[in-house]
Amino acid sequence: MGRHQIENLQSNRVAGGHGNAFGFIRLVFASAVIVSHTVDMIHGDYAAEIVYRLTGTRTLAMLAVEGFFIISGFLITASLANSTKLSDYLWKRVIRIFPAFIVCSLICLAIIGPAAGGGFSSAHDWLLSLVRMVFLFKPEQTGVFSGNPIPVLNAPAWTIQYEFACYRGIAALGVLGILRRPLLVAALAVLMLLISALIQIKIIPGWDMHLVRNLPRLIGMFLAGATLYFCQDRVPLNRTMVVVASAGLASFMLSELLVNFGVAVFGTYLIFALAQWGGGNVLRKINNRNDISYGLYLYAWPIESLLIFYGFSSFWALVGLTWLFAALAGGLSWFVLEKPILRHLKPRR
Repeated sequence: MGRHQIENLQSNRVAGGHGNAFGFIRLVFASAVIVSHTVDMIHGDYAAEIVYRLTGTRTLAMLAVEGFFIISGFLITASLANSTKLSDYLWKRVIRIFPAFIVCSLICLAIIGPAAGGGFSSAHDWLLSLVRMVFLFKPEQTGVFSGNPIPVLNAPAWTIQYEFACYRGIAALGVLGILRRPLLVAALAVLMLLISALIQIKIIPGWDMHLVRNLPRLIGMFLAGATLYFCQDRVPLNRTMVVVASAGLASFMLSELLVNFGVAVFGTYLIFALAQWGGGNVLRKINNRNDISYGLYLYAWPIESLLIFYGFSSFWALVGLTWLFAALAGGLSWFVLEKPILRHLKPRR
């Protein structure tokens, strides 16, 4: 990106420092994923999940993941704007995503998997898993959790690959100069969300393909957050708008065609409003400077799967124990791995 492009981006006010509640919101979203996935992991699908029963379009975990991408779109665009070189931006993204993901994957493959009946039949399988880690594929192992309703080693980890793809994509938009035209960014968000909606209602084929079903939707949410970054100074924040956005989100979630736009527009507004409101009270201190949400998200599924594998079946006991152990793992990941790496390897601004 040229200097004039960087200066153009930096002219926007950034609510991405420590004077907001984004850290608290990320922690809430990671916790919501645990609650929602517990239903899946007990029953084998999400049909009984409360949000899905009310809407028929989304589970609480889906909404939380979309919320993660919206926040990332906002904050990562801010990160790009505050990077003097494109290489600095990309390096910051690499050291934020890869170390914790690789360590979690190794723990899953070497400790959790074998403890739950999994294993590799050859050194080739191990080598293949190591290669998959480099490309951010979720860890997989034969025979793991064979008695569980969902015998998957770490199902939610699939989103990390898509998240990093969005990081590269927003950098490409910067290089192409598209980020200097916020209306184009918004148009791209609408296009991705429309494509996703048409796939969801099966007008565009590919619903049965994971990549086709999820990537356009998550790119659209990420770009919705990026769009908010550019127009944040012009977004009114008041109680009336919060009520309107809440009603709009609730009503749009009842429609398979409109739910993407409801989350992207009304959901983004509500996230931004909460982040700004929480910046003036105690919420800004929760999970902000020390952010365990990434580790909490990465470790929750394998921990809960292990609890189920060894006989735990009570919903609230699973939620509570999973959150406790995953929060401990997330804390260790942050203080032992993520924070030291960011402190020592992050480029100077």
